[in-house]
Order: sequence, then structure tokens, then C-alpha cells
Amino acid sequence: MPLALTDLLSPDAPVQGELRVSVPIRDWPRVAALVAEAAAGEDPGGAIGVDISVAPLAGAAGVVTVTGRVSASLPLRCQRCLETVVVEVDQALSLAVTAEGEEQLAPERMEAWPLTAGPVRLGELLEDELLLATPLVPMHTDLADCGELRGTLDALQRSDEPAVAESPFAALKNLKR
Repeated sequence: MPLALTDLLSPDAPVQGELRVSVPIRDWPRVAALVAEAAAGEDPGGAIGVDISVAPLAGAAGVVTVTGRVSASLPLRCQRCLETVVVEVDQALSLAVTAEGEEQLAPERMEAWPLTAGPVRLGELLEDELLLATPLVPMHTDLADCGELRGTLDALQRSDEPAVAESPFAALKNLKR
């Protein structure tokens, strides 16, 4: 989404109200990389959409506020069974875009988003928020939902015998004789 916040808030044609759009995941390269890893060679980029609902507003002292939601159903790799798990990501947005060093101008209960260089791209800002809301270790919520490895995991968890690790010095005992 190459639209800049400054484009949305230009004096010629400012956005009034709320911007609602669904963007294909392939337009979000960092999120698409997570999905592609789980898809194992398939191209789900066109089928998955990220739903966006934002209301940017130019405020006082050059502060731009962005409120709304970004949500998606992302097929990711379960880190327990290594099969695909669909993770629902729904992130509320309450951001104040400020100049660097002027974060104190952000309204209360809003996260300050300081500009470091160049215009803020709305797509990049929303992709950052989506990545922050995506779990670092995606996995099925219930072990019973895991695939083929479920039986192995169950067996390991139910094992009554404690695993005895052989000492790395056990072979030296035989050399002493």
C-alpha cells in the first residue's frame, strides 16, 4: 500500500471519516514471508487478505492521529507440530505520528510514532502493527489439534519412565580397568 499519511491528509483532498480496504497479503512483504514459510511452496498471497479500517486525522501541532483496526487470518507454521495453524490477528490502532523528538505532543492513551526520515507510508505503518500483533511462537491452542506429531508428543508427556541420560564420562570408566 504505497499511500503516505501525508497524501491522505493533504489540504487539497483530506480523508474524511474512515478508510476501509482489504489488501492482499502479497502486498505486505514481511507478513507474506511468514505465511509463505507455512504454506510450503503454495502461493496463498492472493487468497489471504488483510482487513484495514483506519481513520487518520490531522491534529494540532502537526500531529497526525491514526485510529482503527488491522486484522487477518494468517496460516503460520505451528512450532509444536510444524503443521499449519491459522492464527487470527486483530490489532486495534491508536497511534499519533509526531516529529522525532516531539513525542510528548501525542495525545494521552495514544502510542507516539516518531518520524525518523521521510514520509510515513500507511502500508508500512499498518504492516508493522500487524507484525507486532502476530505471535512470536505460533502454535495450536490445544495439543489435540496438532497433527502427526501429536501421538509422539502425547507418548513423551505420558511416559512414566524418567529419561536417564548417560554420562559423557561413562566410556572412561571402561578404560580405567
